[in-house]
Amino acid sequence: MNKEVALLHSAYPSSLRGYVEQRLDGLSKFNERMTGIRAVFQHQHNEHSVELVASIGGSAPLVVETKASSPQIALKHAMASLATSLKRHRTKFLDARH
Repeated sequence: MNKEVALLHSAYPSSLRGYVEQRLDGLSKFNERMTGIRAVFQHQHNEHSVELVASIGGSAPLVVETKASSPQIALKHAMASLATSLKRHRTKFLDARH
C-alpha cells in the first residue's frame, strides 16, 4: 500500500511523519482493495486539520477531514471516520457482487 504524509506547516515535529505512517498501516485491514492513502496536515488559527484520502481500486477515493486542538487527536478522529467509511464501502462492494 502506498502511503504519503504531507505536513504543510514547519512547526510540526519530524517524529510526527513516522507516527502517522505507522498508524496508517492499520487501515488496510478494513478494505483489502485499498491501494494507497494520503494524509495532509495543516495548522491554522490554533487548530490542526487532517485530510485522509484513501484510494481504492476500481472506485472513487474516500475523503475524510477533521479538525482538533492537536494533530494526534485530529488523526485519531479522521482514522475512526475513515475506518467506518472503508467498512461500509467494502460491505456495499460485497453485496453488489452477489
